[in-house]
Amino acid sequence: MQRIIRFCILIAVSFLLVSCGKVAVGTAQPQNGSPSPEADQQVVNGERVQVSGSGNYGVYDMTGKLVDKLNNNPIDLDYEVEFKELNQSKNFSTFAEVELESKYIKLWDTELNAIYNKLLSKLNPKEKEVLIESQKGWLQYHMKESEFVNQVFNLRDSGPVFGSQGRVQMPQAIKGRIRERTLELMEYYSLLGNDVQFVFRSTKK
Repeated sequence: MQRIIRFCILIAVSFLLVSCGKVAVGTAQPQNGSPSPEADQQVVNGERVQVSGSGNYGVYDMTGKLVDKLNNNPIDLDYEVEFKELNQSKNFSTFAEVELESKYIKLWDTELNAIYNKLLSKLNPKEKEVLIESQKGWLQYHMKESEFVNQVFNLRDSGPVFGSQGRVQMPQAIKGRIRERTLELMEYYSLLGNDVQFVFRSTKK
């Protein structure tokens, strides 16, 4: 069990290290704050509407149009299809679930790096400097958060706190942090008058 958990952490750290190196030369990196169970809301045309699963994006989108686009993005839609297919498959296993999460960690990582570069290209030198520092701080938080969860809940002397599902929940949390940061940067990019487009193209239509 611990081998699978460490495998997941190794994947996440590998993505982070690659992305961290890119930040120094003005590129992107992965992972952000973990999703909260409650959906934030905002007022649009006098009505309460859902903004996002965590409240990390959608705060500045006063029309709700961008949030609708982000909440119905092609990565999430394909993931839902694959997740359902896996759960109905005779090949279903915890290891297969971990592999699925790892696949979508990679997809969100690619998307994050792409939008980071796009946003960076729209900023003046001072703004670029602030974004780079912001992204470095976010990356450090993500790495420390992953390290904390692994150390406290998986590597305790008394034994792991998480059961078998914990092996799946850890990469899910990693994926969630990458996803939220990606969508947050997409919102900033949109606010500067740019059209948000995903690099990923659905294969499940």
